[in-house]
Amino acid sequence: MSVICWPNLAVGELLDYKLDWSEDLGSDTIASSSWDLDGLTSPLNQSDDTSTTLWVRGVTPGHYNPINTVITAGGREIKAMAALRVFELDQD
Repeated sequence: MSVICWPNLAVGELLDYKLDWSEDLGSDTIASSSWDLDGLTSPLNQSDDTSTTLWVRGVTPGHYNPINTVITAGGREIKAMAALRVFELDQD
């Protein structure tokens, strides 16, 4: 399983995080994608033939490790885990 470090996310922000699977896929394509959100809030996730995108809203400060599982057209299952920190902005 690959581990990817994503840029930090502030509480209240909504950002998209994209995973490019093209190197892992070779000539194969993504047939389906699912996410274990590890407690994150996501209003949307998308995928195309070679990438997946997760939209994340910063709600609760903490460290999260969402896992993306893709099933390829050829029947392979590939996973990647992201490391994401959600932080509270100082209001001073």
